[in-house]
Amino acid sequence: VPELPGFGRRPLDPRFRLAEAADVIARWLERLGAAPAAVAGHSLGALVAMWTAVRRPEAVARLVLVAPPVRTAGPRPHHHALPMLRTLAAAPPAAAAAIVRDVAGRPAPALLAAADEILAAGAVPDPASIAHPALLVQGARDRVVSPRAAAEFAWAMPRCRLVLLPRAG
Repeated sequence: VPELPGFGRRPLDPRFRLAEAADVIARWLERLGAAPAAVAGHSLGALVAMWTAVRRPEAVARLVLVAPPVRTAGPRPHHHALPMLRTLAAAPPAAAAAIVRDVAGRPAPALLAAADEILAAGAVPDPASIAHPALLVQGARDRVVSPRAAAEFAWAMPRCRLVLLPRAG
């Protein structure tokens, strides 16, 4: 799995950009000789997967998007912070500890840059611009991205199938 700019062993770069991350994925697939490939991502990774399909369509065969951070025109981006904290507080202790360890292990500037990029206007590509077959998987009990927002996004993608997991958050 490739490391994104500012994460893993990659040099710290507090100027994280989704477009650059998408290019990293496309170049990695090309170096492996795996393009076009099925590209999957969860949360931020789902945004990177979508941007890879938009920016480098020749590198992508299909998408699997798990809980992408899409939203309707309703709440402002910062309104997602409280549901995220509630989700963390309600998580089983072992899961919450794993999330905290994962986040604590990331450089703060890279995390802040990624958060800024996700919350920025235009961070989520226009769903109509994604021509690849896609599977969007969303928890019906998700407190951060509503199932309604996920459904609206999936319906706007020309070749997307939505799967709502009834007991998942």
